[in-house]
Amino acid sequence: YHVAAAYVAVGVAISLAVPDLFATFDLPTSAGRLVIILIAIGFPIALVLAWAYEVRPEEPATAVAAPRAPDAAATEPAPADPPRPAPAETRKSIVVLPFDNMSPDPGDAYFSDGLTEELIAELSGIRDLRVISRTTAMKLKDSDKDIAAIARELNVQYVLEGSVRKVGVDLRITAQLIDASTDDHLAAERYSGTMDDVFEMQESLARDIVEALTVSLSPEEEGRLSKPRITNPLAYECYLRARQWIAQYTAEGVERAVELLEQALEIEGPNELLYTTMGFAHTNYSFGAKSEDVIRKEAERWAAKALEVNPHSLGARVLQGITLFHEGRTQEAVLKMKEVRRSDPETERALFYCGGIAGWSGHIEASRSYYERLASVDPMTGGVNPSWHAYYSGDFEQAVAGYRAEWELDPESPYARWAHGHTLATAGRIEEACE
Repeated sequence: YHVAAAYVAVGVAISLAVPDLFATFDLPTSAGRLVIILIAIGFPIALVLAWAYEVRPEEPATAVAAPRAPDAAATEPAPADPPRPAPAETRKSIVVLPFDNMSPDPGDAYFSDGLTEELIAELSGIRDLRVISRTTAMKLKDSDKDIAAIARELNVQYVLEGSVRKVGVDLRITAQLIDASTDDHLAAERYSGTMDDVFEMQESLARDIVEALTVSLSPEEEGRLSKPRITNPLAYECYLRARQWIAQYTAEGVERAVELLEQALEIEGPNELLYTTMGFAHTNYSFGAKSEDVIRKEAERWAAKALEVNPHSLGARVLQGITLFHEGRTQEAVLKMKEVRRSDPETERALFYCGGIAGWSGHIEASRSYYERLASVDPMTGGVNPSWHAYYSGDFEQAVAGYRAEWELDPESPYARWAHGHTLATAGRIEEACE
């Protein structure tokens, strides 16, 4: 509509100016008529090109269509074209395996898992590194596969493994960086201190990895490494515990997570990461513990708070995109996720939702392309499982086989159980789905 209005305005202005202009240069009147005819012919062409450009995957964020009601979005979904092909991968690649919990208390596993996830988040912010996502990395916890096998399966060059020992406030972290092709240890370090030193220890570990891999950091990346996302150790501990509860996908888990995040905010004060985590926690109420309206309003509220702290918050934008999708405003959701991807092309949540929205909307090949891109950072996630493509294409039996394999790989995962059960139900195997 904007293009049409602009075209008509400019076209009318030119048409009015043509007679005087052509008279000034003593041009024949037939030339003036030709210009007007060309303007008229160009009008539908301009509209077609404007429409074609708007549905491309990387259009500017300003090209947001008007909101649609949920029923309209379901019957007339917004196109979600596949991402443009990526150039050949030239970056160094690494997987951070879940750190072993060597603490006397097995309950301290939340801390070693959380430290693993935070290190992955820090390294993922470095453009010259391809870092396997936390979703895939955590599935390798307690795996009996050797380093070479893991590297081949994930197509990475380097593997980081380590352990965490926490006794009261005392903390010790050990880490080994291994070249998977030669089994050489490029770095082996031990970091000791107290909980008050946890952020410095994390930064030292990340910098030692970067140095061992001879990766250059931009000034922006330097700044991110030296600035922890949470600054108070007690608030950080509350945050790590909350992450563990969120992953349980239960009403009790979300309630406990919310309580811990509220404690963290009281200690830390306004904080982008805590706000977005609170929003994502509320999206896990989607199993029916709270109404969809309440869930959306809470997610929107916490996303807005995060944007007040950091107007460029990617986590808040992803949260907004998820909320738009659940409201049925699919085109706006896709555009919001693409806005995130322009800042961080490998944002796994954005890729996952773009692929999901495309699949649900019937754009099967677009869905496949998004999931193939996601596979480079998250090889083991359900989103890149070939079962998704089979499911969206209507081959439910093939989808069942794939999701059964994923469930068997990680039987305790609530997501794997849900996906397997849901696909069984869609295939008409109701009794198995209920079980």
